[in-house]
Amino acid sequence: MRIFFPLSGDDVFISYSRRDGALYAAGLADKLTERKLSCFIDKLGTEPNHDLPPSLRKKIRNCTVFVLIGTEKATQSKFVEKEIVEFKQTGRTILPIDFNENVGKAIWYEQIPGLAVESEKNPQALETGSPSQNVTSFIEKSFNYTRRNQHMFRLFWGALGLFFVLIGLGAGSYLIAKNQADKAAQKAAEQEARAEAASNLANTKTRDAEIATNRANSEANRAKEQEQIANAMTEKANKATEIAEEKTILAEEKTKLAEEKTKIAAAAAKKADEQTRKAEIAENRKNEAEQEAAEQETIATARGLAVQSRSASDKTQTSVALGAYSPERSVLLAIESLKTLHTPEGMQSLFDAVLNLTNQAFKVDLIGEESNLSVRTDGKFLGIVQENKSYLRSVKTNQFSDWLIPEPDVDKILFSENGQRFAAVSSDTAFVRDTETLDNLILLPLSKKSSDVALNYDGTQLIERAEKVLGICKLEPSKCVLSPNGEWLAVLDESDVMQIINVETGRRIGVPKKWSIKPERLALSYDGNLLAAANEHNVQIWKVEEWRELGSLPHEWNLREMVFTSDNQWLTTITAEVGKDPAELSETILIGSVVRVWNINNRRLVMNVSLAQENGIKDYNFTSDGKILVTTSPVLANSANEESADENTNKKNARVWILPPTDLIKMGCSLLSRNLSDSEWFLFIKNRSGRERETCQGLPIPLE
Repeated sequence: MRIFFPLSGDDVFISYSRRDGALYAAGLADKLTERKLSCFIDKLGTEPNHDLPPSLRKKIRNCTVFVLIGTEKATQSKFVEKEIVEFKQTGRTILPIDFNENVGKAIWYEQIPGLAVESEKNPQALETGSPSQNVTSFIEKSFNYTRRNQHMFRLFWGALGLFFVLIGLGAGSYLIAKNQADKAAQKAAEQEARAEAASNLANTKTRDAEIATNRANSEANRAKEQEQIANAMTEKANKATEIAEEKTILAEEKTKLAEEKTKIAAAAAKKADEQTRKAEIAENRKNEAEQEAAEQETIATARGLAVQSRSASDKTQTSVALGAYSPERSVLLAIESLKTLHTPEGMQSLFDAVLNLTNQAFKVDLIGEESNLSVRTDGKFLGIVQENKSYLRSVKTNQFSDWLIPEPDVDKILFSENGQRFAAVSSDTAFVRDTETLDNLILLPLSKKSSDVALNYDGTQLIERAEKVLGICKLEPSKCVLSPNGEWLAVLDESDVMQIINVETGRRIGVPKKWSIKPERLALSYDGNLLAAANEHNVQIWKVEEWRELGSLPHEWNLREMVFTSDNQWLTTITAEVGKDPAELSETILIGSVVRVWNINNRRLVMNVSLAQENGIKDYNFTSDGKILVTTSPVLANSANEESADENTNKKNARVWILPPTDLIKMGCSLLSRNLSDSEWFLFIKNRSGRERETCQGLPIPLE
């Protein structure tokens, strides 16, 4: 192994375990400093982790000798072993200090086999921090020996370098002289070749001149012959011209007659075109009217089925007696309404029908003030963090007594994208557990406290992006927005220029866009290709790559949130204020707390649910794919009943919303045991042409 001596650095690097050697290491450093040796001891905050920090690696490599304090804890330290391995690469001296023969039992002993070991003879050295004389003398002598070798090593390489410099100077002088001689010979050869080429060129020009003279004489003779032929042809052309002029006069007369006929035909064609355009306009109006009528019929059919769904879930004595009350029929008719057309009435009727069928789905009771609320990707569990406890609550059963999370000081609960794991995140650690069994699976450390933390797809890794995002985003949060998967960032700078940036690579989508009117709120899709920009009461949807506006979505209330689904098909908007006092008494009080879902392709509103009657939206959160939303609404105290008021002071209702209509249909079908019967089908499905007989595929059609 080659030995490399540093040009700068400390004389001694002291490696130790803080758990039992910190006091001794500090005392040893003081003793060696008294002997004029500079020491480095890692006591100013270098934290052990999976690898040595670059600054510590540099300190280790630049020290002359490496003192290894072999206490009991140090012999089992992976961090000490990494320091040994790093210093061994320099080939310089390692000085082990043994305590109670621990060095021979160390996990890193195979890194230093056969090295001379100095034993600490002071039995109270670790408690007092006072190393014995034999240890300090051993280190000083070893350092002086190493420094002497270092000095000799440098003298040897200096002499060798001077020798090679002298050789280089001699060789350089020879090469310069030889190069000048070669250039002179080459120049003479070039002059001789240039003279010979000039002589050859002169001979060639002479021959070319003789050939040109002969060719000119031949061309002169041929010109005389061509002149004679031309004269003959001119006479013939004059005769042909006279005949052509006569024919031209005749043709002009025919042309005038044709122009008159053309004008007559053009007038007829114009009249025909006008009649054709009128017919096309009439046909287009007819088609538009038919299309409008068909669309209105479809809307009426969908809304009619939604009304029938609500009627089937209306439980009264009369409806039960007549067989009109049927929770499953209510769900099936709501699904048929959504399959006919995605409408807010159909979405609301399916939510209500499922709530009536299950008596628990979508609604959960909460008591206390939660600091964090999250929902699993299938909407079956809520993660709730309160001041003194954190727990999971089943949306289906509305129970949580068996799902308390034992970890203390939990800041937030995160669910993996596949829903199989969740993480209880504290200030510096994430405890990952199985969602169904609560078994503790792995422990993931946080490099630093971060507000932007997520679990990866299968819950095996933490994703921390706060530092990179803060490095790019220097504006207020509403003008610097992260995509739901944390990969893309929309930044609107002080000059109103918008850029879409990849957080990891810094790559930009498309070209920056200058905004004429600054948007008040932004939302970015998962792949960074769609941007929603809210300005006053209007939301614009943009295709980022070519900055093409796809359409506008009207709103009557300022937005609190906009989120795309991961498939870029749906956009959810939230207005989360219950009301606002008007500036003037004559103005109407606006009502907020509305959840809306929009179809991005046709800008159709498919869900429009107001929670103003339930005291508004206090908190909300989305799943990682943007397809499920959880909202909380406060239960206001009843002043007429003091006991009830005390119970309801901190009580809230949490509601889970499945946002895409297609996903809501799948969830509705999963709760049913049957399809519509034949009589129900013929009674409620008026237009049966082109419709699938099975509302939910795979479910049986009951026999009657």
